[in-house]
Amino acid sequence: PMIMDRLLTAAGCDVRPWDYKTECCGASVGMAKPEIHRRLSRKVLQQAMEAGADAVVVACPLCHQNLDLRQSQVNATCGTNFHMPILYLTQVLGYALGRSEEELLFHKHAVDPRPLLRKVVADAVELRADEARRAAEMEERERAREAAKQARAKRRATEAGAAEPES
Repeated sequence: PMIMDRLLTAAGCDVRPWDYKTECCGASVGMAKPEIHRRLSRKVLQQAMEAGADAVVVACPLCHQNLDLRQSQVNATCGTNFHMPILYLTQVLGYALGRSEEELLFHKHAVDPRPLLRKVVADAVELRADEARRAAEMEERERAREAAKQARAKRRATEAGAAEPES
């Protein structure tokens, strides 16, 4: 699963280490033994929350179905209140590459990821503005240092010229 972490990091995501990253969500037994899939899904979602995740990214369509579409069933039967967006890896990569929310079908999710994505974009814009402001401030300080250095050099040259005896 490290390649998925690397792809998500390259897309600008903050990938959190968590114990259930490679655990099964129970989708394979979802029809025959729903109590098992609900318990396993609850553990996956709980571990993601405890790791500080805002969303879970999956590559498996069964995981997506189980963790997104059945999240309300997990809440109802397990007494939880998860509202964790579940995204496909390809959706995250597409979004990072500039694809629209409509193209990526975010509106089809049971737990709507769009508010989270909009917040992430707004935070990124704010971060970029802060970085640009800090860079401009550093550039201005460097110009001021250079101007002060030139003024000192000019003053020394003037003082050295004044100290020379006239012939």
